[in-house]
Amino acid sequence: MRRTGSTESDLAIDNTVCGTNDRDRSYPWTCDKILPTILARGSRMRVWVTRDGGATWWHRVCVGTGERVTQ
Repeated sequence: MRRTGSTESDLAIDNTVCGTNDRDRSYPWTCDKILPTILARGSRMRVWVTRDGGATWWHRVCVGTGERVTQ
């Protein structure tokens, strides 16, 4: 996204996002918590997750805060 200047993107993964499970939800540094901070302010990334080979999908839209982005 940074190279192309895109402000919207989709990401598909075949596992749960760390930080969304009961076992790791309370951890301070998880993908779920960090991803918005490393996206440019106002940019959007749709994260699509499947754990069953694509039979069902969970998705979330992360909106960038830009707080960890350096120029």
